Amino acid sequence: MATKIRMRMQLFIKQGLFTLAALLISSAPGYAEAPIQVPMDASHWHGLEADSMGSKGNPEFTREEGFPQGLMTLKEGSAGRDGLTFKDGTIEYDFKAIGDGAPGIQFRINGSGASENGEEFYFRTGQDCRASDDCVQYTPVIHGFMLWDVYPQYQHQAMLLDGWNHVRLVVSGRRMQVYVNGLPQPALSVGNLESDSKIGYIHLRGPAQYANLVATPGLVDGLPPQPTPDVTADDRAIVRRWELSELCPISSLAAPAYAEMPKAASAWQTIHAERGGLVNLNRQYTMGDQPAAVSWLRYTVNAK
Repeated sequence: MATKIRMRMQLFIKQGLFTLAALLISSAPGYAEAPIQVPMDASHWHGLEADSMGSKGNPEFTREEGFPQGLMTLKEGSAGRDGLTFKDGTIEYDFKAIGDGAPGIQFRINGSGASENGEEFYFRTGQDCRASDDCVQYTPVIHGFMLWDVYPQYQHQAMLLDGWNHVRLVVSGRRMQVYVNGLPQPALSVGNLESDSKIGYIHLRGPAQYANLVATPGLVDGLPPQPTPDVTADDRAIVRRWELSELCPISSLAAPAYAEMPKAASAWQTIHAERGGLVNLNRQYTMGDQPAAVSWLRYTVNAK
């Protein structure tokens, strides 16, 4: 009996050491895990509720020759992948646009509705996409807001084909590079992923057909996780520290009067500008059906 107990203890210890070693390896910089192929079927994907960018998702699944993992058609809305979270690594997929729209992928998604946070990359699939400088775009999703118009620096040209297109996203910490249709140079380089979400789910948005989605955790092609330097970091002409008031209800959409600005010191809090001097109030508030309100920003200038 004692011999059997010792053997079991040794086996348990060896298994524990093996598990610990595997965890240390998988967390090492640049270590790539096995690719995860994601079938396009109803057991892996579900339609998502309507959001600020579209109606409720209603994915359709089919099997066709040449697509062993199946096809998913999203005529509108979005679909979420069940049970798979993504942090850093590579995501590859094929898509075929269905008319004009903004099909794409969301990743590191947490929450839903007014509490949703994560990252999004998409195409503008109109007929001018290949010639325009905003064919592709990255945008953060912050508290349910998709802030494409706040970050125009994250859009670019891309070689979008009329049929199937292959997309490869390389995500490492705060940085991302996106490759389209096998070209060696990225169609888009993002020097700072703006959402605060570090890990989360994968969503796909229509209108488009999707196939051959593969996620490879840890495969970052040597892309550093640190953001690129902020070129405005030493610009002393940018105001970095502001005061933000509490929300003040308004009865109309007319411009608020200066006299309506809150007077009490308790109504104000300090807020700091981000990269480029941007003050992003979407981090302070959530999307919802609250009554119309206004916030004030102020900065005190001491002239000598």
